[in-house]
Amino acid sequence: MLTELIFPYSCIGCGLQLQRNFLCEKCKNTLFEYINIRCPICQKRLPDSTIRHDCIIKLGLRRFIYAMPYKHPIGQVAIHDLKYLFIRKLANPLAAALAHAIHCVAPDYQKYNLLAVPMPLSQERLRWRGFNQSALLSKTISSLLNIQMASEDILIRPKNTKPQLNLKRDERFENISGAFAVTNNETLQGRNILLIDDVATTCATLKEAAAVLKQNGARSVWAAIVAKE
Repeated sequence: MLTELIFPYSCIGCGLQLQRNFLCEKCKNTLFEYINIRCPICQKRLPDSTIRHDCIIKLGLRRFIYAMPYKHPIGQVAIHDLKYLFIRKLANPLAAALAHAIHCVAPDYQKYNLLAVPMPLSQERLRWRGFNQSALLSKTISSLLNIQMASEDILIRPKNTKPQLNLKRDERFENISGAFAVTNNETLQGRNILLIDDVATTCATLKEAAAVLKQNGARSVWAAIVAKE
């Protein structure tokens, strides 16, 4: 691939020269060390990832899982290089770390017949990047945990919104309002959805997507995020 010619193989964490990889074992293992889930609303610890009733009402999510804080020194670089240097191979270790977190804090996940749904990109953003990083994460997680994955286009983002990164909290909720749509609600009927994304900050995007999924028949929505800011 072109990116592999431009960026020779070396560990993004320590610079060690590698063959056909961008993370050495030592740096990759740091992605699996942090599991201390807190509710994004009340900040209380969630040992089994289940959100309190009052916070479910505010957020629309039944469970909330993330693999690491966004400021994780290796994870932050890996997410950046996946999204902005287009190094797709970094999706695998990030997804593996998230799968590990799901297994640790929600070991009963198999009882819920989860359907993995990747957070969609707008068509403008998808054309620019060439791939949806959340879809790459979803494919690996689906394989590692034996969770069915929905079609990548079951949840779409027909509205071209401003990047959330540059907006204040209230602006993020307004910006993302009405951004999502479902293309096939028959698949969602009565299903527990595992909504997968790379980064969550205010959770405005997760809240909006969860609302649309439930309006179209989903029984509940869990969020699985690589990193939480």
